[in-house]
Amino acid sequence: HNTLLEIVSKAGGFEFYADLKRIKILRQENENVRITNINLTKEKDVLNQNVQLHPGDIIIVPSKNSKNLIKELQP
Repeated sequence: HNTLLEIVSKAGGFEFYADLKRIKILRQENENVRITNINLTKEKDVLNQNVQLHPGDIIIVPSKNSKNLIKELQP
């Protein structure tokens, strides 16, 4: 029984290219897959987004698209 942030910490944290606005958790519930969207960019909401994970949950952390990445890299 781990939370999202515990698993991310054990994995070494997020890379610079991780899109923290579009994290998804996939959970099998009988014949359906429930998708939970997570946005970790708002500091005050991070603890509310710290989901308790279940065995078999899949965490998807996409990379930032190039347009957003260029904006962040420009001074």
